[in-house]
Amino acid sequence: MAPPPDASAFRSSSHRSRKEAAHSAATSPDGSSVRIRSVYHACMEMSRDAFEEVVAEAMDLVPFAFAQLMDNVVIQVRDVPTPDMIESVGLDPARSTLFGLYSGVSLDRRGGGYGNVLPDAIFIFRRPLLAACRTRPELIRQIQLTLLHEIGHHLGFSDAQMRAWEDAFSMIDSGPVV
Repeated sequence: MAPPPDASAFRSSSHRSRKEAAHSAATSPDGSSVRIRSVYHACMEMSRDAFEEVVAEAMDLVPFAFAQLMDNVVIQVRDVPTPDMIESVGLDPARSTLFGLYSGVSLDRRGGGYGNVLPDAIFIFRRPLLAACRTRPELIRQIQLTLLHEIGHHLGFSDAQMRAWEDAFSMIDSGPVV
């Protein structure tokens, strides 16, 4: 597997935004990490079609080094994660939600007999993301960070690598990660 893209290639600043400080990474029982937000209040309204356009825009801004490594994976927009999805990563659905979730067989776990299977999925959850963001640029950025995180799971990167990237990404003050 190719090494992860170097986080130093991304613009950064010396502080975290208020919104990003409210996000945390949790570790599920299987050792994978997920981005969560425990409490959120509605900040933005957007139709599903408009939101899907924003997701496509955010995906177009994902660094090519990540996007070119994706194999047999689709991105799906859902309004909210199901309680089972939240519980699957060891969280309490009454107190936590997810911005995104990867479901499938990561590239590092696919053997020679892997094939003729439905695509893996990266779920992006509309309502929690809209509730956490106040502006369209902020929403694009958060979706992009969520996509990068979930793509990392698809690629099979370790939790240590994911934590390092999340720390680097969280230092980005404004605008999409390019």
